Amino acid sequence: PMFLMVNTGLFLFIIATIVISYAVCQNSLAGAQGAWFPELFQAKTRASGASLAYQISAMVSGFTPFITTLLFVSFGWIGPALLFSFYGAIGLWAALVTRETWGRRERQLAAEAEAATPAGVTV
Repeated sequence: PMFLMVNTGLFLFIIATIVISYAVCQNSLAGAQGAWFPELFQAKTRASGASLAYQISAMVSGFTPFITTLLFVSFGWIGPALLFSFYGAIGLWAALVTRETWGRRERQLAAEAEAATPAGVTV
């Protein structure tokens, strides 16, 4: 939809696309990554695992402008639009298959620990 809005050539739609893509999409992605990536790893590998995830994504995104240009030359605006849709599909798939790290067992253990703590004592 954003490619369609830009291709109208209307200044208002182009500005709206930029605002939506950066202010909404990019910031919601960046906000979720800070909490999501570290949760994917155990405490002993959390820093290196999250860093590795960021670095691999930087490597892939480093080639994206080149690939996007090739797709645009070959297929027009639909090429880059499909590439970004593919990236979005990968992200959606990853979000759906990622195991919840604060599941039923962890909540039960936390409730038991809280129940075992004497009143007035903070842990």
